[in-house]
Amino acid sequence: MAKLIPYHLTDTYSYEAVQAIDRTGILLADGTCIDFQECARNFARAYPEAKGRCVAERDYQAEVPYFEFYACGKSVVIRFDRTGFRAEAKNRRDFLDLQYALEDNGCTSYDLS
Repeated sequence: MAKLIPYHLTDTYSYEAVQAIDRTGILLADGTCIDFQECARNFARAYPEAKGRCVAERDYQAEVPYFEFYACGKSVVIRFDRTGFRAEAKNRRDFLDLQYALEDNGCTSYDLS
């Protein structure tokens, strides 16, 4: 079995780019698809103790909260980076919405905070 190469390429998106989430993955506005099955396999290679359902790492306490998905050959980061009036509350709500959407679709994420 191939060993996972540490990621050096990252695509970064704002949460506003998320178009749809279902059991197979996340569709982003530019047509990029984050495949949950692929992410779970890659995550399990990096963390052998993982149960095969974990698809991302998450950190709400980072300066800009984010989820980092283990896509093939690169990581895909979704940031919660709204600014302006009530942005912090909206970012928090969006962060939790994504976490719950993953759980509703049979996936988990690893908490770094």
